[in-house]
Amino acid sequence: MLATPQRKRLLSVFVSVGAGFVLFALNFAFPLHAVIPISLAALGLAFQPAVPACASLIALALSAALGGPGAAASLVMFLPGGIIMPFLVRKKASSLYTVFVTASVMIIALWCGMVFFSDAINADFAQRKALVLEQYAQLAQFPSDSLVGMLFNAEAWRSTQLLLLETTKMMLAASVFTYSMISALLTYLLCRKIAQKRGIAVVPFAKFAQWRLPAGFGFGAAILLIASFLVEVNYGREQASLAFLLRSVVIVPFTVQGMCVLEFYLSKKKVHAAARVVANIALTLFLSLVLTYCGMFEHAFAFRRRADLQIK
Repeated sequence: MLATPQRKRLLSVFVSVGAGFVLFALNFAFPLHAVIPISLAALGLAFQPAVPACASLIALALSAALGGPGAAASLVMFLPGGIIMPFLVRKKASSLYTVFVTASVMIIALWCGMVFFSDAINADFAQRKALVLEQYAQLAQFPSDSLVGMLFNAEAWRSTQLLLLETTKMMLAASVFTYSMISALLTYLLCRKIAQKRGIAVVPFAKFAQWRLPAGFGFGAAILLIASFLVEVNYGREQASLAFLLRSVVIVPFTVQGMCVLEFYLSKKKVHAAARVVANIALTLFLSLVLTYCGMFEHAFAFRRRADLQIK
């Protein structure tokens, strides 16, 4: 009869191998890629953080051997967030910090994947554009007084279709950002539930007005900003959406911290909660740069700490 530690290690090995084969299968079912991060994070909390890492290595090896570099790259786009989340939860990092770090890692991983597949993405959009122009040439052959000519204005149809294509291409960055933030939040909430059921201590949710970015965030933000400008300089407008995606990783956390600063001082002045919510929403919608710069100055000079204020 195996001792308890040995049984646990053996169970972890079997789970790692089984999860690796499941990840390999998910890698070839594109809509199901979205559940990979949350599945890995759940494994890391239910067992050990090494389990999702080993499962990822097994899945990567199988994908590279049977599907080539493209299959391995598509899997790498979704792995890092699920691997890092269990470590942050077990290290008792704050809730907002854990969500933002995980989301940032996911965004960067997806961004690297988009760079890897940029030629294929650009070729797909070029093919769609060529199809639109071909259809436009066919529509333009019909006289304006014919039935087809009256129903379809060829020039207006062409302009609309090309605009939709450009908008879709630019929306890739927004969809990556939205997916990463939502996935990181849902993954964290699930990890908290699993950790609490297993008796793992977790940090309580911090008050929104007291949340602040970690000290090293500014250094990482500077690197990402430089990288975004390098992408724009080297690739031009073709990769403008990727450059915007990198900047959003920097801008959004600072904007949220600006909202926290506003909430902090309004709470100190005992402004009604509804008025504080309205103020944050109004500034976010119409003067988001004010909140972003406020968050940057707070990160650099720590006004809340210097003022030594406490929320009543």
